[in-house]
Amino acid sequence: MTPEFAPSTDAPALSEASRLSAVFFDPRRAFSDIAARPRWVVPLLLSLLVSLAFVYTFSRRVGWEHYLERTLETNPRTETCPSSSAGRSSSNSCRW
Repeated sequence: MTPEFAPSTDAPALSEASRLSAVFFDPRRAFSDIAARPRWVVPLLLSLLVSLAFVYTFSRRVGWEHYLERTLETNPRTETCPSSSAGRSSSNSCRW
């Protein structure tokens, strides 16, 4: 059984910037280039940059302490914790 889509290898290879813009403006050409010559370094770097930007922005805007306090307040499993560990949101004294 052969695949229905066979990428053409006679087309010139797209650069990484051209490939990224072609994903949005000329998807057929971009995905045929990706199928013909898959590369993983640039998508990995883009994913890392987006992840780091999200974590940095979340840390600056919301804050991890505030997030953990809100999560522990709304979690029904924290009601079973002893009262001495109720004030310590970052400790691991409450065992489930």
